[in-house]
Amino acid sequence: MVLFQRRGSWAERWDPRSKLIFTLVAMAGLLLNRSLPWAAALAGTLLLLWFSARLPWRPLLYLLASMGLLLLSTLLYHLLLAGAVRAGLAAGAAACFRIAGVALLLTFLVHSTPPLALAEGL
Repeated sequence: MVLFQRRGSWAERWDPRSKLIFTLVAMAGLLLNRSLPWAAALAGTLLLLWFSARLPWRPLLYLLASMGLLLLSTLLYHLLLAGAVRAGLAAGAAACFRIAGVALLLTFLVHSTPPLALAEGL
């Protein structure tokens, strides 16, 4: 199954190597900084990138639903077993934003680059 489909967006015109470098730098920024505002801001920026590149909605909806379940399970764990609701919610939200950001970056890369061009860019 090929995820890439031509949509005529600006993201398809980028060089695959520049998309790979952008993806790696943004992933490093997400994973190295553990603050909730930073992760939320970067994930929001990635969502804007997603919509401006006219990528499909379905993978985004699956991703948001799975992140919602992860956040809910983290919240319930901290509420029922750890007793620290506020700290657990903040840690869970930051982790969810980081995971969602990485998944958004990788999905952006695969949906906006033909597989052959992506392999040649490596």
